[in-house]
Amino acid sequence: MAIIIDIFVTPQGAAARKNRDSENPGEKVTWNFDPPLNTYHVVFKEFQPPGGGPRQPPPPVPAQGPFTQTLITIGGQVTGTIDPNAQHGLYFYGIQDDSGNLLRWLNPVGTTLNFGGLDVPKGPP
Repeated sequence: MAIIIDIFVTPQGAAARKNRDSENPGEKVTWNFDPPLNTYHVVFKEFQPPGGGPRQPPPPVPAQGPFTQTLITIGGQVTGTIDPNAQHGLYFYGIQDDSGNLLRWLNPVGTTLNFGGLDVPKGPP
């Protein structure tokens, strides 16, 4: 199954139609940027494992996040397939333009975070 995440870019920043999407291991994910005038990149910043417990520093997140390989960027789209063995939890990501600037989120995951969120639930056994 393919998942589409629509990102709207304005001079003020970026907004996702639904921020904190939930995708399953093995699914193909495509970020569509509107307008598709520039090339954008999805940059993973943090990972939050599920569950409570004592607050610890977040584990490092691989550069490609939960994906099998580096995301493919073509024009106004970024695409990848979630690794079937991806660690389940919440992956925080930013949107970066070609100049390396992180766009400001107009609807961030949390009140203090400038990130989008990708939830990867535990896949079937």
